[in-house]
Order: sequence, then C-alpha cells, then structure tokens
Amino acid sequence: MSKTVEATHGISGIKGWLQRRTSPWKGIGIVVVAALLSETAVIIRSERAASGFSGGATAGAVIYITAVLGAVISIIFWAISTLLTHGTSRLLRGRGSLKHFFARNGFAYLPILLQGLLSIADVSLTSGTGTSPLASQPELEMLLTQFNLLNLAAIVLSGIAVTANYGLSRKRAAVAVLVPVVIFLALGFLGIPLGGGRAAGRGFSLFPRGLGGFRFPGG
Repeated sequence: MSKTVEATHGISGIKGWLQRRTSPWKGIGIVVVAALLSETAVIIRSERAASGFSGGATAGAVIYITAVLGAVISIIFWAISTLLTHGTSRLLRGRGSLKHFFARNGFAYLPILLQGLLSIADVSLTSGTGTSPLASQPELEMLLTQFNLLNLAAIVLSGIAVTANYGLSRKRAAVAVLVPVVIFLALGFLGIPLGGGRAAGRGFSLFPRGLGGFRFPGG
C-alpha cells in the first residue's frame, strides 16, 4: 500500500471520505445525473404547460432540445467552476491533483443530486391549481427555495473537498470555493446570461431550470 493510500485511510469523517474519492468519472457522473434530474423537472413542467396548445410535436422537440442544452450548459459551468477553484487553490499554495479534485468536487455535489430528485417529486405532485403537497411542508420548502440548505451543503462539501485535495486551511479553502461563486454572481448582476438568467431571470444558478436547482439569488 502506498504512502498516499495509507495517509488517505488515516483520515476519518467527511474529509477522509472525500479524500478517498479519486475517480474523476464517478464525480463527473454525479454532476451529469444531477443536471439531468434538474432538466427532467423542467421537461415535466413544460410538457404540462404545452399540452393545451397546438403543434404539440414541435413544442415537444423544442422542450427536449432545450433541456439537453440546459444540462450541457450546467455541466460546463460546473467544470469551469472546478477549474477556477483549482487555480485559486494553487495560487494559495495548495498542492493537489486536478484529476482528483474533479472527482472530489463531483461528490461534493451529491446534495444537488438530491435536490434534483426533490424537484421532480415536487413538479410531479403539483396539481392543476399549481400547488404541490411538498410545498406545504416547511422542511422540504427549505430544500427547494432559491438559496437553501442543500445549496449551502454543496458549498460546504466543496470547501471540504478543497482541504482534502490541496491541504489548505479552512479559510483559504473558503476563498477558493467562493471565487467562482463571486465571479458568476458578478456576471449575473451585469446581465450576462449564465443559465439561471434565462429561466429565472435572476442571478446565477448551476442547475438553473429545475424547481430546485443550484441557485444564487441575484438582483
């Protein structure tokens, strides 16, 4: 067993668990599934809205094409965010593999995957009056609103992933994680569409178009 593996298994808790995630494809897979789940919620909502209009086949094609593009854009922005965090971490004198950070930062987005599932459930259960049984539950409402507990959990896990991958302190890890957030928010405030603006008309969101999604409130 290599020294790296021995050191990894010597760390317990969430940091140790993330440090043992070394497959970039598994991490990327989590992000892809989360993005697809978010877009699935949009498809369900859009198909309901289009059901009463003529030209259903054309409308359906547009809905699915837009959903695929939305998922691709979400994944691209996650990748950009990961690269920005990596670059900032290295500037802060962190040492770590970009390949492993793609794995660990992907696993850090498990809360967003859960949010995608909740979004689909919420949309599926929404009645014709536009109300959902989930929306009446305060605990679940906190998981689906604009800036919520699952969003925060993903940011915190991403910060832990930075400490696990680059050996940075918590403060420096927080800076590294928040750099892409601040950049995307600033671009959102300037009116540059970054996914979330095209659907919600506000701010930046990594998984913008599902009912939940990874959203940052903008102006």
